[in-house]
Amino acid sequence: MIKNRNLDPRESKKNIEIELTAWASNAISFAWENPEKSPIAVTRALLLISTAGGTATSVMDVGATTSATWTDDAIFDWVDINTATLYDNLGGALYDTYTEARSVYLDANWGTTSWITGKILTEKADDLVWKIYLEYKVL
Repeated sequence: MIKNRNLDPRESKKNIEIELTAWASNAISFAWENPEKSPIAVTRALLLISTAGGTATSVMDVGATTSATWTDDAIFDWVDINTATLYDNLGGALYDTYTEARSVYLDANWGTTSWITGKILTEKADDLVWKIYLEYKVL
């Protein structure tokens, strides 16, 4: 028997806001683990740099990883973090094309790939004021 279900994709999504740490080059700025007991799909990521404060060539990757100390670029790749702007993974950066994936799958809490991390790749970013907003759906 088929039951009628409301499959509106806007329902049951959750949002998380993470303040990122200004840091030196080659350092993890944030690490967030899936808090759910089930896998999730991270469907949107917004990276808001409200105050630029890195070195001229400061860049960052954001993606799904296996630990809080690893990095990946599945969400954002080589984002310029020395410019105050808003990056959106659904349409690339607001004025650029740094997007990688539309959605990212994360394993359940304590799973193999259950982390989203952001790593400052080159040059320091000591004075930045920034946040990342993640929207996800429990699968």
